Amino acid sequence: MQRGRNFGLVLAAGAVILTGVRSAQAAPPAVTAKGLPAGWQADVVGNDDTVTNPQSVTVEGDKWTVKASGFDLWDSADGALMVYQKHTGNGSVSFHLISQGGGTSDWQKTAAGFRETTEPGSRDAHISVTATQSLEPAIRSTADERPNHPGEHGGQGAEGTGLEGNGSDTRQPAGRQIGSGIWVGIERDGPLFRMFGSNDGKVWNQMAATNQPDFPADMLAGIEATSHNVDETTTSVLDNVSVSNDLLSPRSIRGIQILPRDKGALVAWNAPAVDGVTFNVYSVDANGANPKKLNADPINGSSAVVEGLENGKQTYIGVTAVVGGVESLLQMPEVSNDRGGRSVASITPNPTVAGGLALVNIGTATQGSVSDVGGVVTMKAGGWDIWEENDGFAFLAMPMEGDVDISARFVKGPSDSDGGGGWELGGPMIRESTDSGGRFVMAQIASHNELQFKRRKIAYQTPTNTGLSRDNNEARPVSTRLVRKGNEFQAYYSEDDGATWKKLGDDDTSKDTLDNFSSMPLVGIALSAHTEGSVTEATIDHIVIKKP
Repeated sequence: MQRGRNFGLVLAAGAVILTGVRSAQAAPPAVTAKGLPAGWQADVVGNDDTVTNPQSVTVEGDKWTVKASGFDLWDSADGALMVYQKHTGNGSVSFHLISQGGGTSDWQKTAAGFRETTEPGSRDAHISVTATQSLEPAIRSTADERPNHPGEHGGQGAEGTGLEGNGSDTRQPAGRQIGSGIWVGIERDGPLFRMFGSNDGKVWNQMAATNQPDFPADMLAGIEATSHNVDETTTSVLDNVSVSNDLLSPRSIRGIQILPRDKGALVAWNAPAVDGVTFNVYSVDANGANPKKLNADPINGSSAVVEGLENGKQTYIGVTAVVGGVESLLQMPEVSNDRGGRSVASITPNPTVAGGLALVNIGTATQGSVSDVGGVVTMKAGGWDIWEENDGFAFLAMPMEGDVDISARFVKGPSDSDGGGGWELGGPMIRESTDSGGRFVMAQIASHNELQFKRRKIAYQTPTNTGLSRDNNEARPVSTRLVRKGNEFQAYYSEDDGATWKKLGDDDTSKDTLDNFSSMPLVGIALSAHTEGSVTEATIDHIVIKKP
């Protein structure tokens, strides 16, 4: 919404004079900048509709005082200021926001961002600290269009995953309120932009991520700020402002894996590269509330077995890091997109089945189930799909180091679900983590459609498919198989109970390489209803996991 112009008609000496009209080409007031370090500059982001008040930035030592006005960092034309350096390629922007105030809007914003230009409709990726709405990641992937939140399905260019705002009864908030101060940051890692919050600037928590392969190498990197009201000015006080070639993700908790066990869970993660760090593991509600610490003593490694959970109860688990007495924000596995209900991974503690496999729900609020009778596994799952930038499904899995050979025979199913459209799907999968946008390979069986060798080679990117139609795609039993050797993966299928394995595709399309794939991924059987809120069922036997 743009701010309108007011004008009137005045009769003077027989002439009609139009008053109160500003030229369509009038420029908004320039930004006043004092004490900026070398290489920094400050400019208006907006036009004479979206910015009308003077704006300024003053740097004294390590303290930056930013006085911003403007309509917003939203819709098709922004009204704000930007204090920035020119930056090429990978790197990060971060700062500590000490205080923010002076305006009346709940959506006053101080953001760390990468922006193509200072034009009001420029392409842009940023994460804002808002006045009362916690943190807000946003991405404008197409110039002069409304931004989206990463993972916002239906939003053009919003491919990714993320949280924003204060959450809901079923969705955790993005970070927290500013309180006595908060750190925010954004990094660019090739096509990926990841947005972070932090309690101390040492350990970072990822709030969102988006894949933007079309963004230019050269961008503006720095602080963006707006009062969210053209008639007001907000004042932000910051320190530890940084534009760097370094990334923030190595200092974050990443790759969380959660697998249930009898009355407990195995939790593992990639630890941040920070000295003197210990960890805590918590169970929380679906919205991240009511945390209950599950470890009695600080955890010094990057995994833990937690006990005392209730069998049959859907449970959500997160991890925090502690450095120098400061505990980080709670890191959960990455959420699904809107089609998955912005759900995080959950588990239902129960004894393992089929030689150590355990069920985890990834990117779906629908609780899956599994039973094992004499080696015949019956599995039920919800989830929207294993597709686009992140997934919704149930995963019967175990961690497996190094090379692996996994196969399974689908005796029945996946069964039809309400809205599944014949694409209810399952099959062997090797996956890096329980993050909904994580990398994986899969030898897929669909209820009424072709077999597929499916792989997500880049996080938050739509997977690549190799399809193979059989004479009767609905014929059961049918078996599929994956073999991992290093970073190379080969897919097979069999219609004679594994006596003969055929390549799932030709010599080239039945295999692929995923560089730097996890050395300790999750290996098992995936199942998705292809519609969130529906349930599909499969009967599976001959599950074999071995070294090739």
